[in-house]
Amino acid sequence: MKHIILLSVFLIISCSEQPQVQTKFSLSGLIENVNTSGGAYLKCINLKSTSVAPIYLKLDENNKTDIPFGTWDIYVVTFSGPLPLDGSTQCGLIPDQLLSQATASLTVDVEAAHCLLDPYSVILNEVISKFSSQWDSSLWGSTTWEP
Repeated sequence: MKHIILLSVFLIISCSEQPQVQTKFSLSGLIENVNTSGGAYLKCINLKSTSVAPIYLKLDENNKTDIPFGTWDIYVVTFSGPLPLDGSTQCGLIPDQLLSQATASLTVDVEAAHCLLDPYSVILNEVISKFSSQWDSSLWGSTTWEP
């Protein structure tokens, strides 16, 4: 079953000695039939510079994150939950996306079938590896285990 996610992009310019320009990336609240309670993650690959390592991002509880300006392949991976990085997955790609304007609207086609194909199978393993150690340990019991 195909699902379309509308992505809104807003720019934020930081004021500092050397201003850093980045895009405010947001999964729209108009998502229908896509459960992201297990998390939504991005792998961004810079297409203009081989010296820039891929960026892995977890969208916050409002499905937002910041992405530096540049030209990116943006891979989207969602988990249905209920736990982080748990449940069924849906994957999609926003190819060759230039992030440099004040506003933009993006769409991505996410499907469970995409996750079975390369490069998504590799990206899923990378995302799980990078973010599984970042679970909030306060959610776990703190009592001492005894035999």
